[in-house]
Amino acid sequence: MLTPQEKLKQDEKLYLYEGDDRIVSSTEFIEEEDKEGLGSSFSVDTTFPNLSKLLFSGFRGGQLITITGPSGQGKTTFAQMLTRQFEEQGVFSTWFSYEVGASELIREFSKSKVFYLPRQMNGHSVQWLVERARESKLKHPDMGAIFIDTLDEVVSLERPSNYVTETEFAVSEIKQLSIELNIPIFQLAHLAKTREYNEVPTEADIKNSSSIYQKSDKVLMVWRQREKNRDLSMYQYTGKTLIIMNKNRQKGSMMTKFSSFHFNEESNELVEDANIDEIGGPNDMPSLSSPQPTSYDRKSIEKEPPIDL
Repeated sequence: MLTPQEKLKQDEKLYLYEGDDRIVSSTEFIEEEDKEGLGSSFSVDTTFPNLSKLLFSGFRGGQLITITGPSGQGKTTFAQMLTRQFEEQGVFSTWFSYEVGASELIREFSKSKVFYLPRQMNGHSVQWLVERARESKLKHPDMGAIFIDTLDEVVSLERPSNYVTETEFAVSEIKQLSIELNIPIFQLAHLAKTREYNEVPTEADIKNSSSIYQKSDKVLMVWRQREKNRDLSMYQYTGKTLIIMNKNRQKGSMMTKFSSFHFNEESNELVEDANIDEIGGPNDMPSLSSPQPTSYDRKSIEKEPPIDL
């Protein structure tokens, strides 16, 4: 228990405190950031028009974006296309690829002029990834996005015996890194292998979905649409790929919406369908018996202003 004099000294010390973590007004905060050149939050957008509408102001600095979906559905292809689109805007990306070697990754990026990556993947911990990310930003100020392919590999190489706890730790560290560097970070995550994905997966299907979903600002699901072949009683791909927005904290909404794509085999790229009606809401999600999404009211998307949380 403090004496009155000790309490007075403590209060005086707190009143005069000028540390970086001192309490300030929102006005002071903005003024100080402007003086330091930090006033404007970094952002970069996709050049897919329909998907851009779903994102609301693109991808912002400090955001953690999870790209997920069943194996072989196009998560990496989609991430590589975003990398090329960012490059066209003068924003370059750093890739941490745990599933593909550096030489093969560079060949896959044949259409990209420049992106950054570790010379060798010598370290396999979250701490190592954070250090290399900071190094990349210091050496390459034009680096404005990070892609991690995949989060599962980072965690499994840490302490596989305590996977859930390590996932929570890794996701928290990566989220803090995105805030520190003021760039969006994209983490690719697998789905749990608990069932066949003949129907659209949900956020509950993400491996260790609780921590990943909660920490993510945006969750994008890549899913190749299937329909049932009534003659053979089997499921087959329809040729459409959906980029499903499962979560968008920036919008203040967790309603499921999607943008429809088809795969161009000649260019090995996803091509967004031109018709604006291909954007759908939760009641328009395609069923197996009716693969074509119904129309969605475009005005209902554009009316609602973004909400920053």
